Amino acid sequence: MTVSRFDKLLTITRAMPDPRERRGLRHPIWEVLFVALVGALAVADGADAIEIFGIENEEWFRRRCALQHGIPSQDTFLRMLAAMDPRAFEALFRRWATSYGASVAATERVNDYSSAVVGHPGRDYLWILARTPTMAEASYRGLITRLQAQGYQTSRIVRTLQVAGPPPAGDSRSRERS
Repeated sequence: MTVSRFDKLLTITRAMPDPRERRGLRHPIWEVLFVALVGALAVADGADAIEIFGIENEEWFRRRCALQHGIPSQDTFLRMLAAMDPRAFEALFRRWATSYGASVAATERVNDYSSAVVGHPGRDYLWILARTPTMAEASYRGLITRLQAQGYQTSRIVRTLQVAGPPPAGDSRSRERS
């Protein structure tokens, strides 16, 4: 039996330590992380888009996770990502990527993990990650300059708009869940 990349990711996310206070939790961290990562790898470019992707693909996710309280809200994704140990996340991501033969390298990261670049050693692809919805323009430009010096084709980078906060009042995505 062949194990899919997503099934491997699911197995690996179950090992992620949960830094949140136990009281009042509705979603296991591994379920939140699994939905967030699959959404981000597919098409989602922010917490609101991850929530929408999760809702649109809920049946697929339910075949892999219990999702006792449904798809987490964008606020839950944001809280989880803010609370997560970045070193543990980096280890998880590397373990998953290398489990199917991908080669990744942490090209650059800020000491406080406010941003990081994860790229392919062959310079074929990269991800620029940030803990906040926006990155200061000077920081972004400096990062692009350093990536160009490392041989990345930065003209192919697609910078996505990240939206912070809840959806506007009346938006169907606005639901009370933690």
